[in-house]
Amino acid sequence: MFAHHHTKDVLGDWKGQAPTHGIEQHMDAMKAYVESAGARRLRSHPIRSRLDPVSGPVVGEFDGGGRMVTVAKWLDGAITEEYIWA
Repeated sequence: MFAHHHTKDVLGDWKGQAPTHGIEQHMDAMKAYVESAGARRLRSHPIRSRLDPVSGPVVGEFDGGGRMVTVAKWLDGAITEEYIWA
């Protein structure tokens, strides 16, 4: 599901630290974050309409109460840049 919503060459920025380049690096970084955060499961992270690429930030919620905010740039129905803060 993750790869479906991102381009193969997606730029991922995690709190302004060491950006990732490409879907594999981005997925690896997000998996590492979830594991380091105590294997919290993402309970809610609504995907904004692909038809409205400037719909604003999305707040994701983890089991246990943690949250993350995502701002993304979309192109042809997929995320090309994703900026994440938690």
